[in-house]
Amino acid sequence: MIVPMRKLELVATSKSRDEALGALRGLGVVHIVADRPPSSEELEKARDRLAGMLQVRDLLPKETQAPPSGTSAAVIVDTLLPRIARRRKLMERLDAFYAERAALAPWGEASPQDIQALEEKGLYVGLFWRSKRQELQPPEGAAMVDLTSCELGKRKQRSCPVAMVSQKPFTPGNLPRDRKGNEVKPLPLPQRSLRQVEDAIHDLERNIEAIDARTRSFEGDRAVLEKAEVEMRARVEYLEARQSMGRMGDARRLVWLRGWVPAESEESLLQAAARHGWAIRLLDPEPDEEPPTYIRNPRWVRPIKTVFEMIGVVPGYRETDISPIFLIFLSIFFAMLVGDAGYGVLFIAMTIAVQRLVRTVPRQVTSLLYIMSGATMLWGALTGTWFGITNLPAPLAAMRVDWLTGPEAQDNVILLSFLLGAIHLTIAHLWRAVRYFPSPQFLAQLGWAGTTWVMFFAARSMVLLRGFPPVMFWVLGAGALLVVVFMTPLSRIKNNWFEHAMLPLKFINNFVDVVSYVRLFAVGAASLAMARAFNEMAVGGGLDGVLSVLLAAVVLFLGHGLNILLAAMGVLVHGVRLNTLEFAQHMDLTWSGTPYRPFSEPRQSGGGKG
Repeated sequence: MIVPMRKLELVATSKSRDEALGALRGLGVVHIVADRPPSSEELEKARDRLAGMLQVRDLLPKETQAPPSGTSAAVIVDTLLPRIARRRKLMERLDAFYAERAALAPWGEASPQDIQALEEKGLYVGLFWRSKRQELQPPEGAAMVDLTSCELGKRKQRSCPVAMVSQKPFTPGNLPRDRKGNEVKPLPLPQRSLRQVEDAIHDLERNIEAIDARTRSFEGDRAVLEKAEVEMRARVEYLEARQSMGRMGDARRLVWLRGWVPAESEESLLQAAARHGWAIRLLDPEPDEEPPTYIRNPRWVRPIKTVFEMIGVVPGYRETDISPIFLIFLSIFFAMLVGDAGYGVLFIAMTIAVQRLVRTVPRQVTSLLYIMSGATMLWGALTGTWFGITNLPAPLAAMRVDWLTGPEAQDNVILLSFLLGAIHLTIAHLWRAVRYFPSPQFLAQLGWAGTTWVMFFAARSMVLLRGFPPVMFWVLGAGALLVVVFMTPLSRIKNNWFEHAMLPLKFINNFVDVVSYVRLFAVGAASLAMARAFNEMAVGGGLDGVLSVLLAAVVLFLGHGLNILLAAMGVLVHGVRLNTLEFAQHMDLTWSGTPYRPFSEPRQSGGGKG
């Protein structure tokens, strides 16, 4: 549910500005809005300090047996932050020297000083590359030497380094020629010897290791930095709020602030205003204003917040919160896309292990994993899929449903995918119809719901070659008529006539959207095929001896691990997409919202209640 918001305008005296901010932070309900991006020298310093803390924190391991060093966070940051910058520069130089060493290696230990000494004696050195399969023709009076072997059997080495020595400079007219008679230009002579480059690399690596050793001395201080980070983040938020307050009145003795507050918190804000002597005004949002979106759902729906945060989507304030439907259908899609009860058992076991070993994981994350894993176990049990095993033990085989495992199981699962698509999209249009009621536009949504079922039967007929019910032609006609007549109010037809012109494409798109749910079958079938293929690869030839058993175990571990990874990617690509794109489009949901972030007391990040 999207909580109704009220616009806040608050005025206080300049002297009480910090007191007012402290009281607002204590209330923890006001989403502050700045007319311009807050900025000040003090704020920029705090932001830089926070960024430095984050850099240093990310260098330290999350899990370690090292004890805290007893050093304060400020000293740790001041000690390591300059070293981080220095290490970055050293690494850039080291990478350049690595590249130079690779370029010099074929030419051996010759130094620029040696080459210069030869030139002073009238001998000129040129460095060239020649193909493995052809020789360069040196100019008259020049001698050529292969610097390394260039055997035909070395496939990776397609060309070979050669050096030439001549009594004349290697200039046009005195250059070696290739097989076609073209002159080949020499390579630039090295500026450093290979030994000098090796020494420079050694010095850089030693300096980098010294920095790393100093960093490791603070391995046990991550918790200290995380606590300081929370405090500094709170400092930044406070300064941003302070800079968001404008000044007004004679001698600028008053300050004002704008923001949004949940309507349910209005009374507590009024009471605070009376205690502190603020002047406040609470207004309903104007039609052209977009308040932040504050979503509050029942406990069973809250795990889906993890997905919204992961993909970074928030419905607009005047849009619809689809969290319950999103959670229900994503669970179904997850189960069908992964499709294996054995994988579901593994997911539950890993979730339990994470809960016990990593206390900082939010509860809503583990709750979501339990829901998805349980749905996967149920679907896998109904389809008789356990790690892709063909011959199941009797207890597991007894849980299979014939409709999902019999001779027509493939067609039935495809039909189920289309059915889920039709139900999913119908919910979107009926939901919109309820929102539009009693406006005549709700009839257009009923028409779209009817045409969605026409598209379901069309997909069933075209893909599964089953009969198309004649009554659906009447449903199509009635639905299309409702859409054409009621989709746009008469007052807006002049401006929105283009939407009527695009209706044929929209009907086609409706059919495509229903058909697109077949991906639930396709990805699930591919996952099952891969699991069985790896099983056959591992044990198809029998297990004879310890070595074959170990090899089979490795194949099974890597194969099923890869399959699980691909299935997880399939959920992100397909399962999430069906909710955030297909369903959202039919809901007219644009995900254009701004999340509600109240100005509140700092809290230590980590686990806790979800």
